[in-house]
Amino acid sequence: MDIISLSLGLAFTNCHIYYNKENKNCIILDPGAESDAIINRIKAEALRPLAILLTHGHFDHIGAVDHLASYYNIPSYSSKYAQKMASNSDLNASKNLLGKHILANISNIIDETIEDFAVDKFRFKVIQTPGHTPGCMSFYVPGQNILFSGDVLFFGSYGRVDFSYSSFDDIKVSIAKLFDLPENTMVYSGHGQPTTIGQEKMHNIINI
Repeated sequence: MDIISLSLGLAFTNCHIYYNKENKNCIILDPGAESDAIINRIKAEALRPLAILLTHGHFDHIGAVDHLASYYNIPSYSSKYAQKMASNSDLNASKNLLGKHILANISNIIDETIEDFAVDKFRFKVIQTPGHTPGCMSFYVPGQNILFSGDVLFFGSYGRVDFSYSSFDDIKVSIAKLFDLPENTMVYSGHGQPTTIGQEKMHNIINI
């Protein structure tokens, strides 16, 4: 398995393409914008997308979902609240921050009681990490110690908690869950550079 990360759109959101080097199947995580750039990179690597996986429903994480889902005829997955956000430009912040409506259809719900999620040979441990928004999910790959944290945990920082539905107390609890993962876990965030759990336990500005 390997990862391609593309920083896209006005918010420089990381879209991660997680792929199997042997059979070239891949999962697209948080395609927030510039669907053509994502498609071109997938073509260049001769990859075959199987699904779209979303950590949450903010506009900068969902902007390319509909185009990619249609182009590849693949399903998209996230939480129930993320689905609600994706179809509401007030909740997903596109109306207030951009002055326009960015919407997406999330076709499949990952129930909050589910701890393990699989597509083909891709296996994820689903970690409920609300705080930045309700329904935020982080996806951990146990066999490889890889974490896709969305906008919960960043290099040296953490996601915004100034939205009406955000909670600093909740994000602290969520990050404490992530800090229980092995310290050598590579963290691929929604914005910024990769990091590790060990690095963030020592240096992140959040006070756990």
